[in-house]
Amino acid sequence: MNDNELNRVPATALKTMAAQIEERGGRVFFRGNNDRASLAAVALWQFARLSGLDDDSESLDTVLSDFLGDMLHLCEQYWPGEEGEARFNAALQMARMHFEQENDKDDEETNW
Repeated sequence: MNDNELNRVPATALKTMAAQIEERGGRVFFRGNNDRASLAAVALWQFARLSGLDDDSESLDTVLSDFLGDMLHLCEQYWPGEEGEARFNAALQMARMHFEQENDKDDEETNW
């Protein structure tokens, strides 16, 4: 067994995280990054279920990469050609900025 197989996260792990949101009635009041991750798990779990990637034989890596690829297709539908990919990349860059800010904020909240 290689390192990739040992570190493989099954797609069904999304179901467990998604259940945290569903147990609260589906409404999310962000208390921190765990809530943000759980909300993302809800969306990815729904995608996994609808695309047939919702079992232990599929990895979270597969679900995530297929979802992002489909997001690129969606962007291309609205902005044909290279503009669609450019808008996707701009959104990804903005998402990274939000991620970093939210991580910094969570660090500040937990340290005091």
